[in-house]
Amino acid sequence: MAEVRLRSIEKQFSGGVHAVKPCDLDIRDGEFLVLVGPSGCGKSTLLRMIAGLEEPSGGTINIGSRDVTHVDPADRDIAMVFQNYALYPHKNAKENMAFALRLRKIPKAERERRITETAKMLGIEELMNRKPGAMSGGQQQRVALGRAIVRDPACFLFDEPLSNLDAKMRNHTRSELRRLHKELQTTSVYVTHDQEEAMTLGDRVAVMKDGVMQQLGTPLEVYRAPANLFVAGFIGTPAMNLMPGEAKDGQATLASGFQVSVPDSLNGTITVGVRPQHFRVASDSDQGAVELTARLVEPLGDLADVHLEAADGSTLLARLDSEWAPTEGATCPIVIDRDRHHCFDSSGQRVN
Repeated sequence: MAEVRLRSIEKQFSGGVHAVKPCDLDIRDGEFLVLVGPSGCGKSTLLRMIAGLEEPSGGTINIGSRDVTHVDPADRDIAMVFQNYALYPHKNAKENMAFALRLRKIPKAERERRITETAKMLGIEELMNRKPGAMSGGQQQRVALGRAIVRDPACFLFDEPLSNLDAKMRNHTRSELRRLHKELQTTSVYVTHDQEEAMTLGDRVAVMKDGVMQQLGTPLEVYRAPANLFVAGFIGTPAMNLMPGEAKDGQATLASGFQVSVPDSLNGTITVGVRPQHFRVASDSDQGAVELTARLVEPLGDLADVHLEAADGSTLLARLDSEWAPTEGATCPIVIDRDRHHCFDSSGQRVN
């Protein structure tokens, strides 16, 4: 295990494309860190620089006590799991897992021990004599994980390893990855565009956009206190409702018709964010309810996603108890749960 330290690391491609802008990041020893963001945000480029597959344009990379900025990938003591598994099609599972150990001249008895223990850990003992063409996608992914684990590296790097799996297998493998990390406690860096994966897997989450790290924190910190409008809209399912408004003297009037309290420091144009689950149908004792029209109701069992038309013509999404959800076309008094809204200034930064 080892800490990974990035200092002023950046990547600029020919043509002036600045894929990763100067970035400092400390990945703790034994931590599972997730890099998340939309396509083209720089997360995979950052991972590939840690792996040595991309040469940085500037900055340094340390793994443990070693500066590996210009060290070959094979000499960085890392193991990488790719999106496409990258298994040798002419080798069976055991041979795929043993290949890197042979290159490192690990004695045969030690190779056998590592492979046997890892196969048991992953539940793939019965796959050892199968070639990739005779395996399902989920089985190939477990073999690819096994090939990384047997190396006993200082750091695991995962490049969207679950994106080729169906939804059920993706959820199962995600749980397995979390269990394996708790057991192995190896420093891990995981890239995904799926914010649900990021929230369920990461000890900490780094949210990226346009080559810049927008926020770094635990999943709950990022969810409960998004640093800016981008993070607020990107993290959370369903997405946060973002409503423009005008603030003055600790109160804001929103274009959607709601009025909310805001920090006294906020004046002028602002944006207020409300998660769908923080709207509710008003009771007789509630004040400040706004009458909204239900344009679409999506039943989810005990809950319903209700698309509501606001006063300014915008659509708000509320996740309501099915028992209280309005029917399509009906109007309904809606309130925001007290103190469950988020305030952002005119530059898009969060204001507490």
